[in-house]
Amino acid sequence: MGTKPSQQNTERARRFALHLPVYFRQPQSPTWLEGTTENISYAIMPGTLIVEAIGQCASILFSQTTGKGVNEGEFLVLASINDMRFFVSVHPGHTMILEVTIVKMTGEAALVEGIVTVDGTVVTKGRLGFARKVV
Repeated sequence: MGTKPSQQNTERARRFALHLPVYFRQPQSPTWLEGTTENISYAIMPGTLIVEAIGQCASILFSQTTGKGVNEGEFLVLASINDMRFFVSVHPGHTMILEVTIVKMTGEAALVEGIVTVDGTVVTKGRLGFARKVV
């Protein structure tokens, strides 16, 4: 849990170092620069998947506590991501604890706050907005 990625069990996924050339340039610059992809195999939990996990927890929270989004032909869709901050990276073997609270709920929209922790340390915090969609 508190180990560095290099100390973790490497039997799960094989890691390899890639040294591929990457070419990029600054906006409005005619000069191309060269870099490498040395750290491409460094395993972390992508922030987008952490946000997705908060959204999935919010969906379960809505259906269990408010009954919103559970009727036939009705669901809540992600409408906004607000003040999302990523403080610490999450690595394979870590256990994320997600805490989702409904901040505001109306007939057409909802706002939740999500806090994700690993071993008691806050790794991600932010708000998600949802809109009610009727099909």
